Amino acid sequence: MDITFKLAEVKYLKEVFEIYKSAVKEMENNGIFQWDEIYPDYFAIKRDIENKHMYIGVMNSEIVCAYVLNTHCDEEYKDGNWEDENADFIIVHRLCVNPDFQNKGIGYITMKYIEETV
Repeated sequence: MDITFKLAEVKYLKEVFEIYKSAVKEMENNGIFQWDEIYPDYFAIKRDIENKHMYIGVMNSEIVCAYVLNTHCDEEYKDGNWEDENADFIIVHRLCVNPDFQNKGIGYITMKYIEETV
């Protein structure tokens, strides 16, 4: 599977937001209520793109996934039993596979790419 990963640009905002909305519906259909109509919202995705934290995976000119990489962590993360509390880190946020491409290993390929390149 040939996926090209790249920094998201504002020109992709509408399409990426629609993918997240579709993913929320798919999650709800499967009894997963992690996200909803409030989160992730349009402005959070826009901010991620503007801050150059959002990436997309493209295959055959279609966006198959989106994710955010940054060093922002919730307070709960700080209480982890980390091997090296002073090490640099990157956190994956809002990983989303386009529902039209789910169950094809794209989430796995994306995480493997992130692990190998960051």
